Amino acid sequence: MYLGALAWLGLIVLGLLRQAPIQTDAGLLLFGIIMIMSFAPKIATLVDVLLRPRLRAAYGGGLRIACSALLETVLTLLVAPISAVAVSLFILGLPFGRRVGWTSQQREAHGLPLSDAVRCLWPQALLGLGLAAGAWYAPSVSIWFVLPVIAGLLLGVPLAMLSASPRLGRKMAQKGLCRTPEEAWSQLALGNAAASAAPHGAVASPASLFAGRAGPSIGTNP
Repeated sequence: MYLGALAWLGLIVLGLLRQAPIQTDAGLLLFGIIMIMSFAPKIATLVDVLLRPRLRAAYGGGLRIACSALLETVLTLLVAPISAVAVSLFILGLPFGRRVGWTSQQREAHGLPLSDAVRCLWPQALLGLGLAAGAWYAPSVSIWFVLPVIAGLLLGVPLAMLSASPRLGRKMAQKGLCRTPEEAWSQLALGNAAASAAPHGAVASPASLFAGRAGPSIGTNP
């Protein structure tokens, strides 16, 4: 699994250095198979949520689900090469004594300073510049195939800062974008705490939404 990231980047670099003609049919077939394997679980889950009215409503409706899925897909495509470079650098550093420790995760929302983003992601930006130059001078390479990789590497620093921004996360949650039913449920729970004794103030729990049946709710007695 970890060697896959290194092999992927190696294939991209070798493809830019290749001078012989490329078999377009075989390349498109391989590309299609990889895309199907990568996106089939995502598409199946999206269809399942859209076909279940209660679950669709829990995620904010069809339009918000579609917009959230599109944003998540674009972000995934851009972050994939960033992660691949980070994993590759770690693997290449292992023979030279590089080690990593297992520390506790920071689950509280906090921003990422520009200095930290640049310090961690400058190799990605440097490789992105190199790939962009190689794609520019390699006439046999279609820019559309390497554009997501190059864009992700060059945009690593601003992407890291934006994705770590608590302010952006709150705004997206307020708009119902990329928000889970658990987040919506907790907000409704806080908003209905004062009216928990009201018979019409019940809010279904997230587990019942996935199970497709009525479950424990806020504002009702067991």
